[in-house]
Amino acid sequence: MRVLALAPAYHPLIGGAESYIRTIATGLAARGHDVLVATDGDRVAAPADDLDGQARVRRLLAYRDLLDDPTKLRWEQMQFSAAEELAALVDTWGTPDVVFANSHETAVLGSMVAMTYGRPLVANFHEQQPERGPLGRGRARLVYSTLPLNAVVAGSRFYHEKALAYGSPRETTHHIPHGIECERFATDGPRRPDGRFVIVLSGRIAPRKQQDFMVRVLDRLVRGGVDAHLVIAGRAHSSDLGYHERLLTLIKVLDLGERVTLRQDLALDDMPAVYRECDVVVQPSLAEGLGLAVLEAMAAGRPTVVSDVSGLREVIADPHVGLRLPPTAEGAWAEALAQLAGDEQLRARLAANALATVRREFDVRRMLEQTERLLEGVRAAWSPDGSGPSR
Repeated sequence: MRVLALAPAYHPLIGGAESYIRTIATGLAARGHDVLVATDGDRVAAPADDLDGQARVRRLLAYRDLLDDPTKLRWEQMQFSAAEELAALVDTWGTPDVVFANSHETAVLGSMVAMTYGRPLVANFHEQQPERGPLGRGRARLVYSTLPLNAVVAGSRFYHEKALAYGSPRETTHHIPHGIECERFATDGPRRPDGRFVIVLSGRIAPRKQQDFMVRVLDRLVRGGVDAHLVIAGRAHSSDLGYHERLLTLIKVLDLGERVTLRQDLALDDMPAVYRECDVVVQPSLAEGLGLAVLEAMAAGRPTVVSDVSGLREVIADPHVGLRLPPTAEGAWAEALAQLAGDEQLRARLAANALATVRREFDVRRMLEQTERLLEGVRAAWSPDGSGPSR
């Protein structure tokens, strides 16, 4: 099966959407399928033509010249500048059996590809709160209920309900839980004690992720006598640079420069080492569709403290697996983390239960098997004349 995967961002960038599509692409390729990932090549220090495992990766760059060309209609290029390079790529590589989109914008682009070449389109979405963006409700309804999607893959119950709420037909909306390659994140036990209590927060630097909240919690811990250190693993996108600057200012005002480490240079392959060198992983987000970083931490055998919000409740469903707290209660977070800092046995129990849970419920092999079966079913049911199952 030839699968053309469209992703707005890809490895070495880290994030839930990036990790998901990489897992799908490399996993399907390892199972013998011909997979080509077309993604954005801007601001990424990686080759335009690349191999990731057995999956081929093409990072598109020519659209930048079209956007900067004064002879072109800027609004037209804003919408369609990637089309020319993508069409040439498909013509060279060959017609795919299935187009797989990994975001709202690539679903629009994927619709043009699928309709041009007469192929089915499957999509997976990671937008937690699309209604909060400009024209967000209209965009969500366009994507979920109007585009010619033959199937929507929802990586969590949260995403499944979101898709249904915006008009995705129940019969073509499939809940396939996100899976983690547990072996990739395996560690050899707790971090060697050195007197410090190291906390990791992994994810895009953005208001929804609440890195500033965690810095204030760190301040409470330090003032309470805990030798705590915070590692923030992730980078700020252009739309969040103002928040990033405010975060840096807060760290300076609270005089926590020697206790906060910002790592914006990390790729997914670096994360096992990051988890290995910490005592606990936190996710204080205001909203999450699932919480991939939490699954990674669980696979690494690290205890977690997370916000009590919908997507994270699916991962930390039991208080014996991890701690869930209100996402605005700084005092409660500081108290819980102080307790973990002083109780190695509690950390070990939570970590052991978390590892057993992620192996049992979020195994990558199950996700790949179910996704492969869905894609093959969509391909088999598809008719070139458009009479196959679709919207």
